[in-house]
Amino acid sequence: MRLDVSLREKTFWKMLYESAARADEVLCLNVEDLSPQDKRGKITARGGAIEWIHWQSGTASSCPG
Repeated sequence: MRLDVSLREKTFWKMLYESAARADEVLCLNVEDLSPQDKRGKITARGGAIEWIHWQSGTASSCPG
């Protein structure tokens, strides 16, 4: 286990794992689109549809809010 990884990178990988979202969807998230209390974030999916990705407690403990 690497301990020298930034909080941002750890959160990114946790969110990918827990949400099963595509990397480009997670990278395009804006803080305004996050709902940490509901453990979800609004994304624009392929084709322009607005969808929500959901994550679990590991990501939620790292997110702002």
